[in-house]
Amino acid sequence: MIRFDSPAPFVFRIAKQDLTIGGKDIPAGSVIALGLGAANHDPEKFDSPDVFNITRSPNEHLGFAPGIHFCLGVVLARMELTICFNTLLKRLPNLRFDPDKQAIPRHTSLVFKGYDSLPVKF
Repeated sequence: MIRFDSPAPFVFRIAKQDLTIGGKDIPAGSVIALGLGAANHDPEKFDSPDVFNITRSPNEHLGFAPGIHFCLGVVLARMELTICFNTLLKRLPNLRFDPDKQAIPRHTSLVFKGYDSLPVKF
């Protein structure tokens, strides 16, 4: 799920040296916005990147950030998500999105995403 819809679609870094990326010169000291959400939908990395596939393997996404910036809380986050979804689906086995109502996304930040409303039925 994190690959498909990254909760933090952008991270920001400062270039330590002059760089050229995709033919664009980036001087040292520049702030760079890295589009992790876009990278997680790269067709050169993922087959059918715009298809939600919960069993995708391998699934080497950047949802927890890359390299030395890899999320220190990844083990806790995965454990919390597993407990949350297992509990939710045990208690509400018929849980589904409400097709008659629209989800209302929150557009208050480039860094974090979420919903103000996500109508469901059970």
